[in-house]
Amino acid sequence: MTRFPKTGLLVAALLFGLGAAAPCQASSLDDGMAAYKAKDYTKAKPLLEKAVQENANNWQGHFYLGHTLYALGRLPDAKYQYQLCKRVSRDPAVIRHCDAGISRVDDVATKTRPTKAPPPVKAAESDDDDDKDSKSSSDSSIEEDTAKSASSKKRAEIMEKAKKECDKVKADAKKRLDEAKADASESFRYSDPEEMKKREEEINKETEKKCKDIMDKAERNAKTYR
Repeated sequence: MTRFPKTGLLVAALLFGLGAAAPCQASSLDDGMAAYKAKDYTKAKPLLEKAVQENANNWQGHFYLGHTLYALGRLPDAKYQYQLCKRVSRDPAVIRHCDAGISRVDDVATKTRPTKAPPPVKAAESDDDDDKDSKSSSDSSIEEDTAKSASSKKRAEIMEKAKKECDKVKADAKKRLDEAKADASESFRYSDPEEMKKREEEINKETEKKCKDIMDKAERNAKTYR
């Protein structure tokens, strides 16, 4: 397995800290991060995968899973997790570090991508066969990388579309809530604040469920592209 530099990832992880994590199944996320920090990437991978399955909007789960997959040499999957992390977090610092992770993946992928075999030198028939096998293997690797890149792009497009749908749902909910507050203020001089609070909770709960359904469906669709 090719060894990749991890210094940048560790620095980024330390910069983030643990306090900003979105609500998630703490055991899966915490255990996964602990395994990653202990450099037990094989153990960390399924734990972090479980964490993001339980909460697709948890940026730390996607971020550390990206680190783990990068350390395991699974570059397209690592890049995909960084892209998901960018889509579920609005924090500029998080997005900046995700971009750095994506750049590292692209840089390593470029350096390790096999080049096309040179024209074979005329020699014995057996040497010709070896050259043909080498060229075929190289071409297959390039085609595989291209296919993975296309799949990664498709997954990113699916998640981007879902994110926009979720943003629209939230905007609509805010508009409904503002209208409800305005109606209450104009119609009832002494409106019950508890009723308004209850209505606000109902709208927020409904919005949260719609967004979760949208993101879960997108996540399932994205997983069909490998």
